[in-house]
Amino acid sequence: MIRSITKLKDFGIFRDGKYDEASGVPTFKKRNLIYGWNYSGKTTLSRLFHNLETRRNIHHPDSSYQVELDDGSNLTNEPLSHSLTIRVFNRDYVAENFQEEHTARAVFIVGERSIALEQRLAVLRARLAKIEENGRRFREQKNRVRGLLDDGATQAAAIARSVLQDSRFERPRLRTRVEEVSSDPQSHVLTDEELSTRIATLTSKHKYEQLAEPSPGLPDLKALCGGVSELLQKTASSTALDELLEDPKLAEWARQGLELHAGKRTCTFCKGGLTEDRLQELRGHFSEAYENLLAEVKALLSRLRQASVALDFEKTLPDEFRLLPEQQKLYADLRKKLLTWAVWARETLDTLSQHLEKKQTAIETSLDFEMTLKHEGEGEALLKRLSMLISQHNDALLDLESVRDEARRILELHYTAKHYMDADVKAREQEEQELEKQVAKASQLGEKTRTAIRDVETRTDEAVIGAERLNNLLSLLLSQSDIKARAIGKSQFQFFRGGEPAENLSEGERTVVTLAYFLTSLEAGGNKLADTIVFIDDPMCSLDSNHLYTVYGLLVETLEKCKQAFVSTHSCEFFNLLKATWKGLDGTSLFYVQRSLDAAGEPIAILTELPMLLKKYSSEYQFIFSLLYSFAKNSSPTQHETYTAQNLLRKFLESYLGFRKPDVPAWHKKLDLLFDSQEKARAVHKLADDASHLQRLERSMQEPAFPITAQECVQDVLDALREKDPCHYESLVRVVAGATS
Repeated sequence: MIRSITKLKDFGIFRDGKYDEASGVPTFKKRNLIYGWNYSGKTTLSRLFHNLETRRNIHHPDSSYQVELDDGSNLTNEPLSHSLTIRVFNRDYVAENFQEEHTARAVFIVGERSIALEQRLAVLRARLAKIEENGRRFREQKNRVRGLLDDGATQAAAIARSVLQDSRFERPRLRTRVEEVSSDPQSHVLTDEELSTRIATLTSKHKYEQLAEPSPGLPDLKALCGGVSELLQKTASSTALDELLEDPKLAEWARQGLELHAGKRTCTFCKGGLTEDRLQELRGHFSEAYENLLAEVKALLSRLRQASVALDFEKTLPDEFRLLPEQQKLYADLRKKLLTWAVWARETLDTLSQHLEKKQTAIETSLDFEMTLKHEGEGEALLKRLSMLISQHNDALLDLESVRDEARRILELHYTAKHYMDADVKAREQEEQELEKQVAKASQLGEKTRTAIRDVETRTDEAVIGAERLNNLLSLLLSQSDIKARAIGKSQFQFFRGGEPAENLSEGERTVVTLAYFLTSLEAGGNKLADTIVFIDDPMCSLDSNHLYTVYGLLVETLEKCKQAFVSTHSCEFFNLLKATWKGLDGTSLFYVQRSLDAAGEPIAILTELPMLLKKYSSEYQFIFSLLYSFAKNSSPTQHETYTAQNLLRKFLESYLGFRKPDVPAWHKKLDLLFDSQEKARAVHKLADDASHLQRLERSMQEPAFPITAQECVQDVLDALREKDPCHYESLVRVVAGATS
């Protein structure tokens, strides 16, 4: 038996997966039930088994995979050799075994080469002619698109060639540049100012000179501020006179007077006597420490004035027109910012100087000081960037031709990017690529059809399937449609409905007929079910509920005899029937195929263990609610969660509202059960209705606000459900909590 898939890379929507116990996926057992919504990847998975069945890489030949068997051996895509007997029923099988003219190779041919083979051959030859005609038509369309691309590129190259004054810039050169801009053309488009600058650099004859870089380093405002603060709080005398401390002007007058009256005993101001005691008091107030502190204040004042002079960048920095054109705008902006900063810095230095000047008249007074230097570090960064620009200018002058070559390259990219966007080159190239794919597809289909023709031409025998056994199954599966199969000679069957030839069989009837043939053929040619691995993909596809229990009963009976069985389905009812039968039996594994998106937004399929809510309940209802509940609460929803929210919301509302008001057919006309606000109801209707319009959805996903809008609508529905039907809402929340605990 097959135990697990240990590698599945580039196999259609399965990009790079590993599905075994080590990766948290249950191993395959005797009975394997796989559930997934439409387009999730179930049929792709069945095609892997079809490769194993045919021992050829018919599907996705460039993929790589590895399948582990229960004996520990592995099957890989190269080489694909084994002794297992595997049979696969899927949509490919239906297409191959029931053609439009109601003659299926295996169903109708029962003997040697016959009329049915000739009919089949005629169909294949007609198909080949149509495929070849389509191939020719696609090639013509592709050549037309290529012609439009070439003409547009020629015209764009001519425009650029004129501006660049470069006769070498022609279509081949532009095509080379297209490869460089295609990932982000807008980033290469210059503004009018940038365009003029680059053209000036390329064509200007102006002689530029080397420029002196500004002196590094700026006044340390933080250190100067700290020095000022320290001096303002510092005092000098321990025998200070109170009247002088209280009056700084009087103190300064007295200090100057003491110097003027050295050696005198009479006051030259009032002619009064000067006693030695009074002079000693004044000398004690104006001590050597006083004079030293005053000198420190004056020295720092001088440093502040020198620092202010050093900030006169108007004189020391060259103007922008002395630099190369491509540097001028940035340099002018930086220079303006530095000059603005210098004004602030000089104002700061002036404020510090004013405090020190006040200190000169209050040496014996400790002054409070506080200043915030919020722009302190900006000047150094601006000066450094200006110096770097001047350095780049000087370096560029050493090789001006290289600078002009770079300007030419940037201009070429600009005109190429303009052409790329204006001519919608991306869309045309994609159209060309799609047409090329159609040409390749027609070629592949043609070769496949030629191979089929050769197979028919060389076939001599076919397994004989009796009409009696086939009719027994059809009487069960098509009991209401009265379809019967009748053998015509030895070579083919003809179908009848009510005694008349059955023409235009429905898709469901074709599926049933082919399924009946498939089940009949499982034991043809002496094959034993006990030695056969059977994979049946979506047997309920295109069938209505009338066939549900018949197909279920027939498959359970047949598959129980097989060596190993795989059944995949999107039908919730059919899934629950099989799950209820198989879940309690030893040797059963339950799986879920989930469609998601990778980091690039491309669809991928992932095979996982069946989620708990799908295991526990016989409806998708709880599971869908859990996904919506999680999406609404997620602060950073993935693109896949946003992508699927609309469809999930619609399914949930159809189920809930259909139960609440079954007499109203349209689900959106029942939103009044949840919403009092017509605006919210319309918003929810619009979001959920978009789920059936894929193109509109893809465009919505490109809108930055779309994920928020989707979350808001889902949250509105949950809030409304909680308000209008709290018991139901709380019950669902408990279900979700129980599944995740």
